[in-house]
Amino acid sequence: MGLDAVVLAVAGLRRLGLDEAIGELLPLDLFPPSPGQGALGIQVRQSSTELQEILSSVGDTAVDAQVRAERALLAGLHGGCSVPVGAHAENRA
Repeated sequence: MGLDAVVLAVAGLRRLGLDEAIGELLPLDLFPPSPGQGALGIQVRQSSTELQEILSSVGDTAVDAQVRAERALLAGLHGGCSVPVGAHAENRA
């Protein structure tokens, strides 16, 4: 099977140490990622106060706001896994 091109996530290639394999970065204004792409959500039992305390110091409020904005757009469009919606929020000061 011959291929003319393959589109892969830069984050994955970098994690594998394959930076030299990155031939081109697709511009965000033309190729926005899926809403909330790359965000990690952690759910903790209410009774796990020690774990809640540990995790309370690792969050990033700016990233949280970005992910919430992207997911709000997705919800407003009634999107999901079967609907191709792209979003990339940025905090501007």
